[in-house]
Amino acid sequence: MTSTLALAIRGVLPVWRTTPTPSLFRDAGIPSGYATLEEAKLRFALRLNTIHKGHTLVRRIRPPMITRGRGTGTRQPAKTIIQRLGSILPEVPRPTLSPPHYSPGCRIDPTGGIDKATASKAFQVWQESLPPTDICVFSDGSEQWQEGINLRWAPGHTGIEGNEAADTLAGEGALRGSAIGMEAEPTISGIRSIFRELRNEARLRWWDTVSQKLSQWYRRWSDTYEIDSLPELELRRPALHRWLALRSSHGDFDWYHSKFNHEDAKLDCSCGRRKSPEHLALCHKTQRSFRHWPKRPPTPPTDRTEAVAYLRSLDPKQFVELLELTSFYSRVCTR
Repeated sequence: MTSTLALAIRGVLPVWRTTPTPSLFRDAGIPSGYATLEEAKLRFALRLNTIHKGHTLVRRIRPPMITRGRGTGTRQPAKTIIQRLGSILPEVPRPTLSPPHYSPGCRIDPTGGIDKATASKAFQVWQESLPPTDICVFSDGSEQWQEGINLRWAPGHTGIEGNEAADTLAGEGALRGSAIGMEAEPTISGIRSIFRELRNEARLRWWDTVSQKLSQWYRRWSDTYEIDSLPELELRRPALHRWLALRSSHGDFDWYHSKFNHEDAKLDCSCGRRKSPEHLALCHKTQRSFRHWPKRPPTPPTDRTEAVAYLRSLDPKQFVELLELTSFYSRVCTR
């Protein structure tokens, strides 16, 4: 699966054929084959824990009980795929499919003519007898808005009565200790958060493994792996090719042509120095244009370390502006 995805990425990104496969996934901002399969596995595990209790898969999740011999009364080890996936995430109360209903007498006077104190006690007893699937909605009876209601962003909680009250309750809940009863049970929202954490861990675990096989040069440029729409992917293809080649060092460079014996390749820049990824910042013809460049370094780079540090500080938009200002690849350092 990884090789298939890598082939598709090579058809989309303007990179050379020898570009390392792990860097393709990082530069494209998409998950690898391993991470994709792990996410599919975790997503199915999440579904197994959140489907209706009457679903046919539910009775297949838990392994059968041991009825005789050693371990009697305990469950057998998980053997099937469904049993193994069903144990990845914590169990939560399963949703039930129940139609809306109105209890008898809910639309008439609930007090029945009795005094307030007696009605209050009777209501509390009734409320405690409700199953956890029922939802009580309390209303003050008002049916008209007295003032307009708007949604707006608040820069902070200070001075906002409702938000300060919410902060106070949240603090009290955090200091209260372990919850008991239904409050202590995992929720569907909670295991969704666990699913996202496990998914991200799988992605980072893959990247930590494969990034060790990449060159030290590439790791100097790309130290993170994000599954997102990367800003450099908005560049035009010629500029994106230069951006990616600069980081992978697989491009029109001296070492690359020498390694693959490209006899007809042009190895030197017009300034007389060898082509290298960081030469964009070291070429004296480029540095002449720095005086017209708002993002110029305090002093022109003089060695490889300074050149890399300067180029790393540029975002994709600034990188394109530098290429247009210097005409480096179109006039100075041509193929």
